[in-house]
Amino acid sequence: MPLWPPPCGEVDFNGRLTATDALHVLRAAVGLEQCLLCLCDADGDGRVTATDALRVLARAVGQQVSTACPACPAPICGDGFVNQAGEECDGSDDAACPGLCKTDCTCAQPVCGDGIVNRTGEECDGADDDACPTLCQSDCTCPEPFCGNDVREAGEVCDGTDLGGQTCTGLGFSGGTLACTSDCAGYDSSGCTLPTALPPDPTTVAPPVDPQQPADVKSVTEFLIDGPNRVQYGVSPETIERRRAAVVRGAVFGRGGAGLPGVVVKVHGHPELGRTQTRADGRFDLVVNGGGTLVLDYSKDGYLPAQRHVHVPWQQYVAAPDVVLIPLDAQATAVDLSGSAAAVQVARGSTVTDDRGTRQATLVVPAQTSGEMVLADGSRVPLSSATVRLTEYTVGQSGPEAMPGELPPGIGYTYAV
Repeated sequence: MPLWPPPCGEVDFNGRLTATDALHVLRAAVGLEQCLLCLCDADGDGRVTATDALRVLARAVGQQVSTACPACPAPICGDGFVNQAGEECDGSDDAACPGLCKTDCTCAQPVCGDGIVNRTGEECDGADDDACPTLCQSDCTCPEPFCGNDVREAGEVCDGTDLGGQTCTGLGFSGGTLACTSDCAGYDSSGCTLPTALPPDPTTVAPPVDPQQPADVKSVTEFLIDGPNRVQYGVSPETIERRRAAVVRGAVFGRGGAGLPGVVVKVHGHPELGRTQTRADGRFDLVVNGGGTLVLDYSKDGYLPAQRHVHVPWQQYVAAPDVVLIPLDAQATAVDLSGSAAAVQVARGSTVTDDRGTRQATLVVPAQTSGEMVLADGSRVPLSSATVRLTEYTVGQSGPEAMPGELPPGIGYTYAV
C-alpha cells in the first residue's frame, strides 16, 4: 500500500517525484485525466492548471520551488485509491484484480461469467472474446472452428455472411454482390460485375523479380490476382496454396482466326478461383491450384460457350488448347408447340460454305407437336411456342477447335449443330 497522503505532486505513488508526475498533472489540467486537488494543485489556488505541472516538473529536476497542495481527505473505501489497511483495490485502482474490485474494496474471486479472461483454462469470457468473437460458450471456452457459422475463423477466407470486409470492388470488379463459397475456401464472385476495360498484358505490368530472394510460382504471379494491375478477378491470395500454385495460359479465337477479346474464362466448379477475360489479342492467364485436371469454361455474350479439360501439375505453367468461339446464327425461327399446328413446320439456319460444300441446317417439326419445359425443381410447364436457332460448329478448318468440348473416345469429328 502506498504512503497516504503522498507528497504534493506525486501522482503515480511510486515513492519519488519525477517528470512523469508532472505529465499527469498537465493531462489533468487539460481535462485528459482526473486528479485530486491534494495531489495536483501544487500552488493551492483551488484548481489544476499548467502552472501546477511546471511546479511539479521543477521539483522533479531538483529546483527549489515551493508547493502547497491542500490537505487530502481521510482515506475511505470508494475514494479511488488503495490507501488504507485492508483495501485490495478501490474503483479503478484495481491492479491487484483488474475488473473484479468489489464495493468493499476487496477483490472478487475470478469465475467464468465475470466477463474477464482471468483463470487457467479460460479462452474467453462474455464480451472478453478476442479468441473467438461472438462465439464464447457458457463454460468460457471457444468452440472448434467450423465452416458455416457465419464467423471467419483461422484457416477460412470467409464464412457465410462474414466476408472479412471484402467486396466485389475490392477484388477488382466494378460492382455487384459478393458471397462466400460453401467450403469457406474463397469468394463466390458470380454476382459481381466485370470491369469494362480488358485486363492488361501481364508482361507490361509484372513487377521486377529480386534475384537475391527465393521465388516460387505464387510469389512471382501474385500480381495477376491482387493489386491495381490484376488480370484475374474475384480470387483471394489466401485461396491460392503456395505449394500448389500454377498458371494456365491460353488463347481464344474467332472463326476467322483473329484473337477474340472479352471472353470470360473460369474454372468450372471452382468459384473461389474467380475469372478472367481474354485480352485484345484473345490470350489469357489464370492462376489456379494445381494437382489434377481442371475444366475451363469459356463464354461471351452472343457466342456459343465451350469447355476444355486441362491437366495442371503443381508449380507449373500450363498451356490450354486453343479454342474457337462461334457466334450464334443470326437466323431464328418461331415454332408453334401448342399441339394445334396443322402443318409441318421447318426451322433453318443460315447457309454456310466451306471445302466440303454448301449446306443449311434444317429442323422439321411434325404437325401437332407440343412441348414443355422442365424446371430446376423437376416440375414441368407447357410451352406454347419456342424460338429455334441452328448454328453449325463444324464449318471450315477451325471446326475442331470450335467444338463445345472434347469428343469422347470412339466418336469422330463429322457434323455438329
